Amino acid sequence: MKAPIRAAAILVMLLAAAACGRAAPTDPGVLTAAHQIVTQLQTGDDAAVESQLAAAVQQQLSTAQLASAWQQATASLGAYESQAKTVSGQAAGGTEVVVTCAFAHGTLDVRLHFDAQHTVDGLYLQPHPASS
Repeated sequence: MKAPIRAAAILVMLLAAAACGRAAPTDPGVLTAAHQIVTQLQTGDDAAVESQLAAAVQQQLSTAQLASAWQQATASLGAYESQAKTVSGQAAGGTEVVVTCAFAHGTLDVRLHFDAQHTVDGLYLQPHPASS
């Protein structure tokens, strides 16, 4: 499944779970790991990020590709400021955490999917949706 389609499918599952009232509380360890991964991406510690990825993802995404993806996603946003907001919920057999990062000229969502073993099996860098 392609990344944008997979991300959309996960979001739909999150919304459906929330609407049904079945969403379980997110493990604090997963939230801590998500924040740590965002910090590692921001500081360029790509090897540390890679070590937290599922084996299948590691085979497809090198440390150089992680660095390049972060650079491309943040190039026009200016200086990094903070992790502004975190949203989480159960999705697709695991937990999805979205950390919204604030930059001088915009925001970026770091979307992480953790499998049942708390390994990252999905990592997406996406522009934060504009507020209506």
